[in-house]
Amino acid sequence: MGGPSSWDTKVHKCLAARFEGAPRAREYYRALWADHKAAGLAGSHFVSELTGSSDEKFWQRVWEMALGRHLRACGHGITTRPEGEPDYFFKIGDQGVWVEAISPSPGPDLPRHWTTFDPLDLGARCGPVPNDEMLLRWTSAFKAKAEMCAEYRRNGIVKPTDVFVIAIDGSQLSKVTHTEGKSRLPFVVECVFAIGPLAISVDRETRKLGPAFQTVEAFVENRNKAVVPKERFFRAEFSGVGAVLGCYAASGCHSPRTDGLLPVQVAYNPLAFSSLAPGRLGSEAEEWSADLLSEDNEGIEWSVKRLS
Repeated sequence: MGGPSSWDTKVHKCLAARFEGAPRAREYYRALWADHKAAGLAGSHFVSELTGSSDEKFWQRVWEMALGRHLRACGHGITTRPEGEPDYFFKIGDQGVWVEAISPSPGPDLPRHWTTFDPLDLGARCGPVPNDEMLLRWTSAFKAKAEMCAEYRRNGIVKPTDVFVIAIDGSQLSKVTHTEGKSRLPFVVECVFAIGPLAISVDRETRKLGPAFQTVEAFVENRNKAVVPKERFFRAEFSGVGAVLGCYAASGCHSPRTDGLLPVQVAYNPLAFSSLAPGRLGSEAEEWSADLLSEDNEGIEWSVKRLS
């Protein structure tokens, strides 16, 4: 793969080929790479995947670069981790924080015209938004990384007092910025807090419409008609995950901020045994959590709330 002296040549060649007709995007990703390398966060394996032929691995590495820059812009002194550990680590006082990044691929259910600008496959002029199909990719990404979190904790890599954050990028799931699902709330909120679409009550006698309210939707159905849970932050088995961060990192190339911050959404786990104070993952982040309202032999009632 060569040493650091040859990395720039390989990356620049890769970006020139990928963004041949998009000079602004090409320069954005070149600058992102230069910043990542200068911060000492690059390695030969990273460069190999960034410059390979796999679109999925390319966008995964782009997300790691953008996320690393964002965390540093938040004031955190991050370090990159060797293979077999979460992607980033930083400390807030005496508390360790681990961040595991993932950029899920479209999978078999999202139509190509929804995820890619293709003049030969423009899709219908008017049609449904594949909200459930996108949400399923978010829930799958969360589940995969939550399972890794449990393994990291079993192996002693992530200590009981450390916070574990899953960072999900939706850039591969839509060709335009699409961070909210059918609930009109961020996908990170939908996939862990059992939030469903808005509904409107109707008076049966007068037939007048009442106020809109948010429904509860504990599961989403996949292509095999199996139910996939989306209330994971209300279940103790996921208490090892402190928060999940969501973003659409690719949009940064259209209107990049000079301070490196990304428009992120964060859902905090109310059951986490090691938690993070709000604002640590971005001073302008859209943040959500939940309060326990009641618990008895008939069940548990939560209230989801926006923090910022």
